[in-house]
Amino acid sequence: MNESMWVTKDWIPVLAAFVGACFAGIGAFLVSQMSAKITRHREHWRKHRNALVQLEYRLNEILCIVWDNRYLVQRIQEVMAKHDGRVPVTWMEPQPLPSVASEYPKLLRLELVNGFFSFQVKLRRHNDDIAQICSAHADMRSAKIRANIDRSQYVTSLGEYINNVGELQKAYDLIDKYTMELLARVRVSIRKDRLLDKAHFFTVPSCLPVTPDDVSMEIPIVEKGIEQVRAKSRQDIKEFFGDPPEGE
Repeated sequence: MNESMWVTKDWIPVLAAFVGACFAGIGAFLVSQMSAKITRHREHWRKHRNALVQLEYRLNEILCIVWDNRYLVQRIQEVMAKHDGRVPVTWMEPQPLPSVASEYPKLLRLELVNGFFSFQVKLRRHNDDIAQICSAHADMRSAKIRANIDRSQYVTSLGEYINNVGELQKAYDLIDKYTMELLARVRVSIRKDRLLDKAHFFTVPSCLPVTPDDVSMEIPIVEKGIEQVRAKSRQDIKEFFGDPPEGE
């Protein structure tokens, strides 16, 4: 056997080790990439599920604030109607509604993303109106307290304030409708997406569709729960303003 053959045989173990190391490295790389991909998918899913829960809470909060503002508007109108010739000063002002902008972009359901985007635009416009009304009212009230405004001008401005807060009731009808529908859709989505929580996530899960019938069946359940919360809030507000409890 010649010398070159012996040299070749000597390199075979080295070559085998080299090839084995290459395949091992490639295998480890592929496994690490697959693991990273699964981790990303799971993280996207976790953010989606957490966003649904946060948005459910935020929508419930919006419904409660809307009801509180409705009652507050009625109180403002009642107080102004009973001033008996005096020129009243009121500190009551409607509250802005919470934003949903920080959560809905994390959702994996496109129909919800679109719905919340449109809803956020309505909230922003409504809060801009609230801010303008309250700013004008604060300036008017400050001028009255400092005696920097005459009676007729103050009465005119007060009437404008009452009319403006009264106009908010129309906006609340629309906000109630949108909020109820979104809340019903979110609640159904939470239930359906829970079925996918244990998926392997080699790909991002395809969410089960939420049908119009699903939403229609959920809305009465949402309304019942909200009414229970509002009843408690109504009683708390009545007690705060010194009104007799219901039933007395």
